[in-house]
Amino acid sequence: MDTAQGWTNAVTVGWWTFERSFPDCRASNMPGCFDSSDMEGNIMTKFRSIVLVILVAAGGFLARPAAAASWQIYDGTAWVSDGVVVFTGPTTVTVVGILVPCTITTAWTLTGGVFAVTALSGSGSVPACTSATPIGLPWGVSAPSAISGSSSVQLAFPISINFLPPPCSGTANAVMTNANPNTGPAVNALTFTVTMPPSTCSNFRTRPNWTSSKPIRAI
Repeated sequence: MDTAQGWTNAVTVGWWTFERSFPDCRASNMPGCFDSSDMEGNIMTKFRSIVLVILVAAGGFLARPAAAASWQIYDGTAWVSDGVVVFTGPTTVTVVGILVPCTITTAWTLTGGVFAVTALSGSGSVPACTSATPIGLPWGVSAPSAISGSSSVQLAFPISINFLPPPCSGTANAVMTNANPNTGPAVNALTFTVTMPPSTCSNFRTRPNWTSSKPIRAI
């Protein structure tokens, strides 16, 4: 818009309107004179830069996978949030300095997407295995934690077992395969080592893993 001393330039970008008065550069090359087309071009360039930064930031945020928060079991026809799955497999534990091989079987009960270990038994040729008695059941199992670039997840749960008094206790920081996603559906392998405080036993570990009776996935 022309005025007595120059003109007012208004530029609308999205929701914003930029307005500024300029001296009349059409009559002379006055100090402080700006061409309105240059002003508009600068505004558009800055606006595009701001939009680009916002889109890059938003894209990075949207690209992050949703954190897994619970578990499901495949019951043969559908994925469900309630049920029971059995993990079993070869295990070793060092009892009073002696490496004892066992087969450990555990029942995991899923309730509303949350796992708990609800039963445990041992078998093998060594009396310490057959006499293995769990303490303080149920043992709560953590929510799954995704591993970047892998279909495996991390989880944790306490372990407390009497092979010989006092009990062997510690925390299993485990890895479960085929869980994020589980596209088979396929059964899962569970691997962990529990380094226990000095007592009658130590190094309770899978050899090499426990296997699930049903497919499990993290959601």
